[in-house]
Amino acid sequence: MQQLAEPALDRTRHALLQYQTLTDAEREQFKNTAQLLDHIASQLYYASGGVPNSTPPTTQEARLLDEAQPLVKVLSATPIARTAHHLVRLCERMIDRRPQETLLTVRDIITQVGAQSGYTADTLGVGTCVTFVERILADHRSLLRSPDNLTALRQICDAFIDAGWPQAHKLVFGIEQIFR
Repeated sequence: MQQLAEPALDRTRHALLQYQTLTDAEREQFKNTAQLLDHIASQLYYASGGVPNSTPPTTQEARLLDEAQPLVKVLSATPIARTAHHLVRLCERMIDRRPQETLLTVRDIITQVGAQSGYTADTLGVGTCVTFVERILADHRSLLRSPDNLTALRQICDAFIDAGWPQAHKLVFGIEQIFR
């Protein structure tokens, strides 16, 4: 999948830079390439056991994520909201097994392509990330003793604050209250 994703990401970035000048055939190719990247991200999410009301991830599902980290890193730079959503959901699913790694990965997704892809402006994006941040605060608060992790959490919230979401403002206020 990584051998497919890397050139597809390069083509997607190139097409986005020149989108206004693309021919109809090139726009169709861009659409197909974007769908390929999204399909890879969604298949990774579902292969990790991600379905509504799913059970906690198994050891094998966590191992899949560990082995797929290079692919996740490539997909994290994909400026497509659906792809970002699949990756954030994957991280949300693995938060109890890999809390710090998932926090930093979500931060990377949100700061690299969140606004560019429209993910931070989407109600699905804010809902998923609010849930993710709330889980960090409730279940993995000790992570926030590290300044880098606290900064990562603030960066996630700031991206949604910049997009105008009141839920993100409430989260930041809650974080400040925790550390008073």
